[in-house]
Order: sequence, then C-alpha cells, then structure tokens
Amino acid sequence: MDVDMDNRISFEEFLSLFLSGDVGTEEESKDDSLEELPNKRDDQTVTSGYSTILDDPLDRNTLVIGNEKDSLPCILDVNNSGCMSLESVVSLWGSWGVSDPEKLVEDLGFGNEEQVPFPLLYSTMEGELRSMLAEESEEEERGARGDLKMDVHQPVPSSDSQLLRAAIGLYLTETKLLKISMDHMKHERDKLQMDLTEANHRASLLAQEVDDHHARLEKSSQLQVKLLEQRHAEMIRELQEQSSLERESLASQNADLEKKLLELQLEECNLREECLSLKK
Repeated sequence: MDVDMDNRISFEEFLSLFLSGDVGTEEESKDDSLEELPNKRDDQTVTSGYSTILDDPLDRNTLVIGNEKDSLPCILDVNNSGCMSLESVVSLWGSWGVSDPEKLVEDLGFGNEEQVPFPLLYSTMEGELRSMLAEESEEEERGARGDLKMDVHQPVPSSDSQLLRAAIGLYLTETKLLKISMDHMKHERDKLQMDLTEANHRASLLAQEVDDHHARLEKSSQLQVKLLEQRHAEMIRELQEQSSLERESLASQNADLEKKLLELQLEECNLREECLSLKK
C-alpha cells in the first residue's frame, strides 16, 4: 500500500485499497491475519441463518457489488433475498465500533427502509468513499498550490472515520465469512476426494472379486468338461469291452453249432447207408 515508499500511507491510498475491490483477495498468506481479528460478529441478527450458507455454500443469489459490471455472490445474503434488514446492518456496524450506526444509516439514505438491498448498500458506500477520496485529492492539490495549509497529522473527520469503520467492518465481515465458506468448501472437497478414493478402492475390489469369480467359474467349467470327457471315454471303453466279449461268446456258440451240424450230417449219412443196405 505504501506506493511512494515513505513508510506512511495517505488517506487517499487507504481509501484506494477498499475501492479497488481487492479486499480479502490477496495471497493465501494474508488469510492468517484474519484469524487474529476480534470476533465481533457474534450478534445473532447478523450471523443467524449462516448455517444455511454452510449447508449449501453455492446456493446464493447473484448480486451486483461495487462495480455494476461485476456480478458476484454476496455471502452476507444468508436468506437468499438480495437484501439485509436495517436492524442487521445497524447491529453489524455497531459490533465493529461505529459510534452511531443509526445516524450513519440515515445519512446514507436508508433510514426509512426495513430491508436494504445489497447492491444499493455497496454502491452507496462506494460512492461516499469515492467522494471522500475526491475531497482528499482536492485538499492535497490545494495544499500543493499553497491555497490550503496541509497538516500531515490532521485527523480524519468523525463522520468520515465512522463511514470508513462501517465500510471496513462490512468488508472484513464478508471476508471472514468468505474464508469460513472457503474452508468449508475445502473440507467438502477433501471429503469428496476421500469418498472418491474409497469408491475407487471399492470398485477395484469389486472388479477383482468379479474377475476371481469369473476365473473360478471358468476353472470349474473346464474341470466339468474334463470329467465329462473322462466319463465318456470310460463308457466307450466299457462298451467296446462288452461288445468284444459278446462277439467272442457268439463266435464260440457258432462254432459249437457248426460242430453239431457236422455231426448230425454224418449221422444222417450213416443212417441212409444203413437203410440202403437193409433194402438190398
């Protein structure tokens, strides 16, 4: 922030920090400094409903914050209504040390509103801060020309300091809530990664079990086929042996019958010869 390297930060540089839209978006090392901030957001009117964000951190209305060209989700919109109650705004600013938040709300033109739209609240505060920055620049220019004596240690006006405190409180509250939401999403991401790893491991075990089951089925089928082939071979061998025995038995019976037939034929011849001899 010390752009002129004089070990000091001017009021203009301080305002530029918040108007640049870079609050809470620096490198990861600066996130640790948020943990050291006093927890001034314990008011239930401010933090009630934040459990909704933790349950579903991505389900928020898209609102225009600061620059109308930038469409960003507002983490303070815990009810997804696009608005924040006036009581919550007053309570939030009071928790950050704004001495008269009700008057500041009236000065910003929201005194008669029950619900303050986030885009209007941010744009109004940004406009006021830009006006303060412009006035500071004009005073510095007049001081540089000698029209106005500049005091380096001149305190910031009370109204301006209250506006700055309110803006800082609003931005830091949103930054802390964003960090909480980001930590929650990191936790959910890590949990999803663990679940995915476990699911992949289970899928690998299931695939291995299926492969083993298929291997067992294939081995069992091969064994059954082999047993059937052996049984078929044994049956064929038994049938061949039985057929061979039957052929031998039939051959033996045939030989016996042929022998008997020859004997009968010889006996018939003898009988014929005897008959002829008797006739003579």
